[in-house]
Amino acid sequence: MTIEQWLNQAKRDKEKLVSLLTNYHPSNRQPGRRRGVDFITAPNAEMACAQVRKVIQDTQKDLPSPIVRFNEALESGNWQVIDRLLNDAWFGVPESTSCWSIEGFSEAVRLMEDLPEIDDVDNHD
Repeated sequence: MTIEQWLNQAKRDKEKLVSLLTNYHPSNRQPGRRRGVDFITAPNAEMACAQVRKVIQDTQKDLPSPIVRFNEALESGNWQVIDRLLNDAWFGVPESTSCWSIEGFSEAVRLMEDLPEIDDVDNHD
């Protein structure tokens, strides 16, 4: 996938991705709040993710909200910022098999798994 194709996909899925960021980015996530996920199916992974969430919260507390950063990155074409935000939100999603029912989760995973080709990235830096 090229950068342009990747960004176009992010634009098509914008509403769903914003929903994911709003509800699951660690900067927005309240401790202990489960947001519609039935139960944790991987408790050890959940404990590890909780530690990563705390690091994300601590290191990003003085930054604009994830939604502001997402919208700015989408407008400027900065796919790396979008990818970072989606990865951070992935850590905010509870470790549960029901995560696939979360709005925006499958769209985020699709983008994270199909990053722009390295040659395309090198030509646009």
